[in-house]
Amino acid sequence: KGVSETTAWMLQALLGISESEAMTSAASQTYMIREGATLFALIVSVISLIPLASILLEIPYFSKITRPIPEKIPTQGRSWWIFAIVNSLIGGITFLFLPMVGMMLGALLGAYAPVFLLVTGNGLLLWFLVNALIACISYKLWFRKASVGEDGLSHEDTGRLEHFRDPESREIIMRTILLSIALFSFLYLVVGTSQQFLGIEFRYMWGVFKLFTAEKFIQFLVNIIPVFPFFLINGGVIAYGRLRLPESDTPLKTQMIWWIKIVFAMESTLLVMILVNYLPMFLFGTGPVLAMGLYGIFLMAYIPIFAGIFFLMTAFYIKTGRIYLGTIMGTLLVVW
Repeated sequence: KGVSETTAWMLQALLGISESEAMTSAASQTYMIREGATLFALIVSVISLIPLASILLEIPYFSKITRPIPEKIPTQGRSWWIFAIVNSLIGGITFLFLPMVGMMLGALLGAYAPVFLLVTGNGLLLWFLVNALIACISYKLWFRKASVGEDGLSHEDTGRLEHFRDPESREIIMRTILLSIALFSFLYLVVGTSQQFLGIEFRYMWGVFKLFTAEKFIQFLVNIIPVFPFFLINGGVIAYGRLRLPESDTPLKTQMIWWIKIVFAMESTLLVMILVNYLPMFLFGTGPVLAMGLYGIFLMAYIPIFAGIFFLMTAFYIKTGRIYLGTIMGTLLVVW
């Protein structure tokens, strides 16, 4: 109804159409139906990467990157919940100021490096980098203690490769990168076909997947660099290493429980911030409570998008027993 009222007002104000004619024309709007359909297409297209990955992982060349999920559970019980809450609080508290700082610094950077002209995006890049740095320090301190002794954890227990210099490890990484490129190319082909021949974007309210121009492709490649550490550390060794949970009795149950708890550990404070910021406004007509600027609005899109990314990363970890496929795909999709 809000869209219809807005459309009717614009028809009257801009075109001089009578009120009755404007209301009749506005009543035929299918905006939300279309947005719902494109959201469905977006969700299905992303989820389709999971069965496609399963098929490709059956090919001998790619099957080498898979291994059983490690048996050791690094963090359990109360310790798991404490760290999950602390991790979530760090992400939420830093989101209150880092994106705004990054946006201002990014405006200066964009004057000298035009590839960083996406000012609001620069703010998110700073948030990614600082949170990755905090998580990296936290992980190193924790792993140093957890790896002591005969029963101590190894890098393999946290979803990593034990060594990167030996030829076998480098080959696993290279095959993982090639598989990621194949999955990303498939999704880009589906999105591109829809946009090019049907004129339909996969989106909901905000544009999500767009075709590359030469300028956007350069920005895409450059922005991979600051985003990748976040998904390698926060969304990798933290989410599926330190916070990894025991497997359930069925793969589907494992997927859903792991995903819900990972989303809690990563996004619960951000969700509370949205409610604190906007619920009073919707109920009582007051202004936003938290001074997040545009990023408070963006957060409404970020939370479901990141939840979807973590669903995909969870599935890829379960299938490969390592963090790398999910890390690379999460990075590519978020940067896109």
